[in-house]
Amino acid sequence: QFYNQGSDYITCPSLITKSASGMFPHTSLVEIHQWSYVPFNKLVVGKPALKIDTNSGWFDVGLVSGCLKTAKNMGWNGGAMLWQYPDASPAMIKTLRSQTWPV
Repeated sequence: QFYNQGSDYITCPSLITKSASGMFPHTSLVEIHQWSYVPFNKLVVGKPALKIDTNSGWFDVGLVSGCLKTAKNMGWNGGAMLWQYPDASPAMIKTLRSQTWPV
């Protein structure tokens, strides 16, 4: 679980393919899979629903949805979540799923 990590994990590349800083090397979704051999179906992406839910690490849920589509196209088949209650509304969850697991 990674959050409040400064400017890490706030772009698709840093979240999905290559972690942004030297402080947390090999901790993007794909890198965890490649370096730690954690199966893709065991890796879940969680992001704060709103900026007020975190000190850092937030980016728009619509952009996260596109990032997840990229990850799925690379073989990832885990899950995703938004936190924190009650800010993660059903509409936001639908947006999060829209490009990866449309309903």
